[in-house]
Amino acid sequence: MSDAPKKLRKATPHRADLIQNDNIGTAPLSFEAAFEALTDGVLICDTTGKILYMNRAALQLFGVPASAAYKGKPYQCVLGHCTWYDENHQPLAPDQLPLAFVLRERTMPQVHERTLIMRSPAGREVSILCSVSPLFDAHKHLYGTICLFHDVTKQHQHAHQIYSSYQALSTLIQAIAHIPKIIDTPHEDNHLLLSKRTHTIEQHLVDLIRQVLDCDWVFLFSIGPENRVYYVATSGLTQEQEQRRMQINGRYTMADFLDESTIARLYNNETVIMPHHRITLPFTDTPDLDTDLGLFTPIISKKQFVGNLLIGKSGYEQGYTAEEITLAETTAMLTVMVMECIHTCDTTDKERAKALVQQEAYSLIDEFLNSASHELRTPLTVVIGNIQLASRRLQSLNQQLANQPEAFAEKLPHIQQSLEHASQGAYTIDILLNMLIADVQIHRNTLTLHMKRFDLVKMVHQVVARQQTQASEYTIQIDTDPQLKTLMVVADMQRIQQVITIYLLNALMYTSLDRPVTVRVERRQKMAYVAVHDDGPAISPDEQQEIWHRFTRPRAPVYELDWSLGLGLYTCKEFIQRHHVEVGLESAPDAGATFWFTLPLPEENKATK
Repeated sequence: MSDAPKKLRKATPHRADLIQNDNIGTAPLSFEAAFEALTDGVLICDTTGKILYMNRAALQLFGVPASAAYKGKPYQCVLGHCTWYDENHQPLAPDQLPLAFVLRERTMPQVHERTLIMRSPAGREVSILCSVSPLFDAHKHLYGTICLFHDVTKQHQHAHQIYSSYQALSTLIQAIAHIPKIIDTPHEDNHLLLSKRTHTIEQHLVDLIRQVLDCDWVFLFSIGPENRVYYVATSGLTQEQEQRRMQINGRYTMADFLDESTIARLYNNETVIMPHHRITLPFTDTPDLDTDLGLFTPIISKKQFVGNLLIGKSGYEQGYTAEEITLAETTAMLTVMVMECIHTCDTTDKERAKALVQQEAYSLIDEFLNSASHELRTPLTVVIGNIQLASRRLQSLNQQLANQPEAFAEKLPHIQQSLEHASQGAYTIDILLNMLIADVQIHRNTLTLHMKRFDLVKMVHQVVARQQTQASEYTIQIDTDPQLKTLMVVADMQRIQQVITIYLLNALMYTSLDRPVTVRVERRQKMAYVAVHDDGPAISPDEQQEIWHRFTRPRAPVYELDWSLGLGLYTCKEFIQRHHVEVGLESAPDAGATFWFTLPLPEENKATK
């Protein structure tokens, strides 16, 4: 380890107020009590990396017995037993951990923070927000480091589920929107309603169901002549498990899998929930799926049982919620409606059929978006609730320890800031889910505007501040006349916030880090004018004509997760036009793109111009 800079070379191992002992030091009782009360793990080391103290939460996190003689040993003796990864699950060497970094950079005054994935020797995988900083005594002498480990596994799991569901939903929507192309595809399995011809849509359906419901696996069966079973699409299986099922297509009947009473209920269009051990697998003597509970949802076409959607999930005591059952039944209904449309088109005029199917496809998308977006809100609500709970507990702890030495007190605001960032992210996802619901309301003509008077300038600053926090690596500028302190409008404030947010998200998606996104607010005669400009790729004249249409994405996606689903700018246009004003776009080569909208001014604003 390199020598400390001059200002710390005279640092001696004083008896610190926080850590003191004749040999290696321990936290005094008042601080031990505070540390032991924390649910976060606390690890304190000296300047050489030897362990001075670990609280109970840290011992449990790293699987260290309370009786273990860890004090005075290098921190690697504890952390080294675990395997560490970054957020992308790339392996990390011991010298890449935040604690090693702070020990190396001994004069670093600020907290070093990073989210890590840790796999314990027992195989348990945990997501951890690791926060490390140098530790100074009352005389400003460096004597060690303090490291806090905040378990964010549940938050990460819920966030991953939401994002995965959103991606699956995006892919499904694109597949349904292109249903007319399937009409020209040859139909090989004439005896099956659900067949290889429509495998792409069916696969997207089962993938989406598994993501949204967070279940173990999903099967889609087609029932052929003599009640023979054909696996059409599966999700959640290994390649070997899937191949095993596809190879036995058509060999077995429903009676080989289920008892007579269950089959009768399915034929009667009843949804059936039953333990998985009651399902017979005629093609193997050993069950290859470790699942407790199965949900059978029949697929009925023209009063005939033609297929089945089977969902499996662990945790028999949990059962299936009414919302989960509704989503499964809605999926089954949409599946059969799509397939019936396609098969009907085989016997009608192809061009006319394509137009009708496109119209029907949009209607199906409305139904599915409405059901899926509400189901997505469930994990989102849990995430937001956990973040708010953690924030309140940290605030309370901060008040209790307000009089304690600065070295420890500085840790809490940084954790609080991280939770606030997570809360901001959950808020953004909430906006996007609201966009899905609004899209359905637009097509059902049930969208309602809640008009109120508010300050547009103030609201724009609030939205920009929120997005700047979310995208701190980018620069968002507000370009407004300094004399324009306020600009009162009467509009649906929530909808206008959504429009500005979507404009900003779209601009950030296509802007490089070294170029700012600019938001401008003006008063133009009888109108308020808001514009968001980015220096990304220009939008061609042809694209400019299509960009406001439903399911149209501008330019090429930059991120793997395309948040808009091709609905963002479309819903913006609908929101603004329902205020009886305008939206617009200006774009030219090497000039980026500017998306704008107007709002009417109340009479008093017009009079003061």
